[in-house]
Amino acid sequence: INAEYMGQLSLVLGHNNIDSSGAASLAQLSSCTSLVDLDLVLDNNENIGDGGVAAFVELKFAHSLERLNLSVRHSGVTESGASALSELRHSQLAYFSLDMSGCEIGDHGAAAIAEMHKSNHLIEVNLKLSDCSIGDSGASSLSKFYKSRTLQSLSLFLNENIIGNPGVVALAELRHAPSLHDLKLELKGNKITDAGARTLVTACCSSKTLKELSVDLSQNNIGHSTQYGLASIYNAFENRVNLNLIIDDQLQHPSVCTIN
Repeated sequence: INAEYMGQLSLVLGHNNIDSSGAASLAQLSSCTSLVDLDLVLDNNENIGDGGVAAFVELKFAHSLERLNLSVRHSGVTESGASALSELRHSQLAYFSLDMSGCEIGDHGAAAIAEMHKSNHLIEVNLKLSDCSIGDSGASSLSKFYKSRTLQSLSLFLNENIIGNPGVVALAELRHAPSLHDLKLELKGNKITDAGARTLVTACCSSKTLKELSVDLSQNNIGHSTQYGLASIYNAFENRVNLNLIIDDQLQHPSVCTIN
């Protein structure tokens, strides 16, 4: 593809038996000097693997590219491919969305992706890493996004992993991100108990910058008493956070968590 004035491109190529060489061909989009917004949906192409995903590192040379959505769900990627993608932190991206759900990237792969926090340009990050064999160490690595000076919106989809209380307590550090206004944490089907849930929600509601907070803790080991307690956090801090809290697939609110 060589379109001089092409600013936006969306390619949905799931279930097409694309292999690593096909992915490498798509990575040549990095040579398109006018491309600003790119969607590549390559789900369920099991032969893409680490080599194919690594080829997309070439997109860091697309100097006009501001927004990238890359989806490689169930495409045979492991920690090696995830590690290669960490090089995208050197790109000009302001908006980055990555879906590796169903790929065995583990804690090391999560740590590599977390290196994106070192980017000086990112405003919004969406990471869909459900069913990726991520545990407490990987969750702790992802919490490093709190170090980003530019990030305003962060969504972490970490459903169906093996994250326990140490991991979720580490994620509470995201409240310290200096520019973060919108935080979404999906932690459905992990190994979180009452103590971890209380720490996470209470800590995030203490943030001085967060305005929107969404937390899904359903299908964890959280008791009914803690559920009711989390839904009534108030009169402890000095801010207002719009809170959506899901436990056992039921929305618990107030929709506005008021802290005096």
